[in-house]
Amino acid sequence: MDRATEDQIHAVVVGVDGGTESADVLTRALGIAAGRRAPVSVVRAWELPATSCDAASPRWHSSLGAVIDADTRRLVATAQTSLPDPVPVRVRVVEGPAGPVLVELSAQALLLVVGPPADGLRHDAGSTAWYVLTHARCPVEVLGVTPEERAGLTSASA
Repeated sequence: MDRATEDQIHAVVVGVDGGTESADVLTRALGIAAGRRAPVSVVRAWELPATSCDAASPRWHSSLGAVIDADTRRLVATAQTSLPDPVPVRVRVVEGPAGPVLVELSAQALLLVVGPPADGLRHDAGSTAWYVLTHARCPVEVLGVTPEERAGLTSASA
């Protein structure tokens, strides 16, 4: 299924995970988009834990998705208050692994923005930052990472 939709074409796509860096990454991405006069597509990808005992329960599953959606919308509402002129924002909560979800959406994006790897500069497919740097189909900005660290992320894939 192609997740890129008409209103995401030429948008700044920003991946958030609800972690401690998400508010800063989103605020900075909104500023980047405002400078480019581009809309923003905020994407939060999520997956059920592999060890979840309740994975088979549809009610539990849909409830978790609703909680994640509400949390993401609160994050966006808070971040938008930091801009003098808010930019158009679309929130997408997508079930699936973050890296592949963001790469798919990058096909029509002006820019893809993500935060630093949560557990340090991992150079493997477990890092969303590494994954999008090595697979995205648009420019990628990894916020909170120095140019030297970014070079290490991309050179590790060679």
